[in-house]
Amino acid sequence: MIMVENVPVVIEWHKLFMGSSFYIPALNRQDLIEQVTREAARRKIKLKCRMTFEQDTLGVRFWRVA
Repeated sequence: MIMVENVPVVIEWHKLFMGSSFYIPALNRQDLIEQVTREAARRKIKLKCRMTFEQDTLGVRFWRVA
């Protein structure tokens, strides 16, 4: 499970298809990127990410690329 600033975040990995994306708001974006990419690698999923500002919040958008 991913923890973002002590809040659990559930990612439905089985629903993530090629080209789909998800956004997670977070202040500590580097820690979030490390956690999500570690979990994706464990599941043999490749992600691309970009730190963004969406819906008036800082966060990270992730895309499944393989």
